[in-house]
Amino acid sequence: MRGPRSHHWVWAWGALLLGWGLAGCGVHRPTASKPPASPTVSSRSTPAPNPGQGDVLREARQRFQEARQAVQDERYDQAKLAFDEAAVLLLQVPPDSPLYAQAQALLEEIMHMTVELEQGLQAQGIALGESYEPAIIDQVKDIHVFVSKEEVDVVRTWLGQAAVQFDLPLRLDATAVQAVTEMIKAFQTVRRSEFERGLQRMPLLLEFYRQQFAQAGLPQDLAYLALIESGFNPFARSRAGAKGVWQFIAGTARRYGLRVNWWLDERSDIVRSGEAAIAYLKDLYQMFGDWWLALAAYNVGERRIAWAVERAGVRDFWAIRRMGLIPAETRNYVPAFIAALIIAKHPDRFGFEVPSAPPLAWEEVPARGGVRLATVAQAAGIPYDPLRFLNASLRREYIPAGVTHVLRVPKDVGARLVQVLERIPRTTVENVLVYRVRRRDTLHRVARRFGVSVERLAEWNGLSATDARLRPGQVLRIPRGPDRPDVWGQPLAFRTSTTTYRVRPGDTLYRIAQRLGVSVEVLRRMNPEVSPHRLSVGQVLRVPASSATLGSEGVEGSVVHRVRRGETLFRIARLYGVPLERLLEYNGLSADAPIRPGDVLKIPPKEGYDANSGT
Repeated sequence: MRGPRSHHWVWAWGALLLGWGLAGCGVHRPTASKPPASPTVSSRSTPAPNPGQGDVLREARQRFQEARQAVQDERYDQAKLAFDEAAVLLLQVPPDSPLYAQAQALLEEIMHMTVELEQGLQAQGIALGESYEPAIIDQVKDIHVFVSKEEVDVVRTWLGQAAVQFDLPLRLDATAVQAVTEMIKAFQTVRRSEFERGLQRMPLLLEFYRQQFAQAGLPQDLAYLALIESGFNPFARSRAGAKGVWQFIAGTARRYGLRVNWWLDERSDIVRSGEAAIAYLKDLYQMFGDWWLALAAYNVGERRIAWAVERAGVRDFWAIRRMGLIPAETRNYVPAFIAALIIAKHPDRFGFEVPSAPPLAWEEVPARGGVRLATVAQAAGIPYDPLRFLNASLRREYIPAGVTHVLRVPKDVGARLVQVLERIPRTTVENVLVYRVRRRDTLHRVARRFGVSVERLAEWNGLSATDARLRPGQVLRIPRGPDRPDVWGQPLAFRTSTTTYRVRPGDTLYRIAQRLGVSVEVLRRMNPEVSPHRLSVGQVLRVPASSATLGSEGVEGSVVHRVRRGETLFRIARLYGVPLERLLEYNGLSADAPIRPGDVLKIPPKEGYDANSGT
C-alpha cells in the first residue's frame, strides 16, 4: 500500500507549501528523467538508479539536516526554507525510480516534523516568519573597481587637509589610500543605492551612538561603523546570520549580555546593541592596541586576527592585508569603513545628500504583556512604523503574556500611551511555549529544563506523567505560570543566595562574568542600577554566591554549579568530591545525559555518605 499513501503525502506537502506561501520560492528544479528500460532486464526487475536522482536525494538530505539544525537553533525562518527546498527536491524523484521509496520516507519525515512544528506555533497565535532586510556588509566582499592615479591623488590631498576633523588616526600610506579610494568610488557607483539608503537613515541614530561612544571614552567616529554594517538598520541580517544595527551573531551577542530567543532579540535593540558593540570594541582594542586591527577583528573575529598578527609578526592591519592573511571581506572592511566615514562627514564633496532630519527622540513606558505592537499604535493614535523601529527587538511584534516589557515610544507620546495601555484587551494564548524533543529527552528532563512540574507538563500535552515515551522531533507545549515565571526563555530558572564583588582595574562586565562562571545577563539583572559599560574600580556588584566560591548555598540549601564549556559530569563530580552516581541521582540524570554550558547542577551535600568510600 506504499504507492497510494505516498501520493497522499505528495498532495499534502503541496498544500503545506501553498499554506506557507513558499510554493514558488525560486528553488531550482532540475528535470528528473525516467531511466530507460533495458531490453535484457525483466519487467519485474528494479531499474538502475539515475545518477542525477542520487544527487538529488543527497542534496535533499543535506537540506533536511540543515533544517533540523536550524529548528534546534530557533532559526525557524531558515528551517522553513530548508524544509521546503528538501521537499521540492524529493518531489523530483519519479515513482518508477529505485530511490522513490527512500525519497518518500524522507518526505514523510519532513511532513511529520513541519506539521507538528507549525501546529505548535499556531497554538500561540504566531505565524512563522519575521521581517528583516539584507545587511550592507554583505555587499563589501566582492567589490572590485578601477581607480586612476589622479583619483587616488585627489583623495590623498584631501585627506591631508581634512584629517584634523577625525578622531581616528587617518595617517594612511599609499596602499591604504589606494584601497580607500576604491571603496569611495564603489559607494559612488556599484554600491550607491545600498549606501544611500544608509545615509538616509543615519541622522535618526548617529548622534545617539556618538554620545554612547563618547560616554564610554571611545572615539566618536566609531559610530559610523553602523553605516557599513547595516546602514543603521535594526532589521538588517547578513548571510552569516548576524543581525541588527551592529550585526552581532547570536554567540557574541550572548557573550555581551544580549538576549536572543523566540520572543526577544536584543541584537535589534537600538540601545542595548550599541552598548554591546561598545563593550566588544573596547575589549578588541585592549587586545590589539590598534583601532584598524580591532575593527578587522570585529568583522572576522579576534581569533583570526590574533593568528594573522602572530603569523605576520607585526601589529599592522595594512601589512597583514598585503600578506593576504585575512579573508577578502575583511581586507575590504577597514577601507570601506574609512571610505564611509569620509563620505558621511562630507557627503556633498562626493556627490551625496544627507537629509537634515532630526534625530530620533523617545521615552520609555512599561507595558504589561499580552498585546501586539500594532494594537498599541492604534490605541495610542501613533504611526506604526516608528513604534516598530524603536522596538525592533520584539521579534514577533508582540509582548508575550505574563511579562512587563519597557516599550520605547516617540517623544511626548508616553503620557498618552500610559492612559490607554491598561484598557487594551490582552490575549492569553501565548501562555505556552513550544519545544521540539531532542534525542535522549525525557519528560522529567524537559520539565526540569523549563522549570515546570512533570505533572503539569504531562497534563498540557495529554501524556502520562509516569510512563510517557518521547520521540525526537515531537513538539511539546510548555506551560507558563507560577512555576515558570520568565517567558523570555531563560532555562533552568533557580534562586541563589548572593554575595558581592568589588570591581578591579581592567574589569568589564563580560570579564567579571567569565571569571565567576555566570552570564552577563545574570549580572545585569542583579545590578539593574549599574551601567554595564561605565564600571569604576572599587565599585561593588551583587553576584550569585555560588559563582564567587564555586559552591555556596543555592536551591533548597544545596550547592549549585553552573556548567562551563568543556566540562563533563565526571569532572564536576570530581571537582566537588562527590560520587558521580550521587550527582546524577541528585539531578535526575542518566550517566549519558548531555550537559550544556550555562546549565545549573545541584551538588549534593557531603553528609550522608563517606567521601572516601564513595558510599
